[in-house]
Amino acid sequence: MSSAVRILLAVDKSKNSHRIVWYVGSLLSRTPDVVVTLFHVLKPMPMPRRLLERGGSEDPAGEAQLSAQSCNEQNAWIQEERESECPVLKQARETLHSLGST
Repeated sequence: MSSAVRILLAVDKSKNSHRIVWYVGSLLSRTPDVVVTLFHVLKPMPMPRRLLERGGSEDPAGEAQLSAQSCNEQNAWIQEERESECPVLKQARETLHSLGST
């Protein structure tokens, strides 16, 4: 088990959040064995209307195919949203790196 000190730092878009990231980074820049984990809660994004609405089919096999395609498109959109880089986290990470904290 590692003896590193672990810190969870919640960040948002506020100036105070940026100040605390800078403060923590400057305090820890000369401290060995510290791991900082940045945390930010994303605001839920509504799914685009084109992924919610679709025409139906009178053919049961066609309906099943349309339903599966719609589900795959929705899942792909959700995955893309999860993987998109959050500017707030990126800025906080860059601030920590510039101060010598990793």
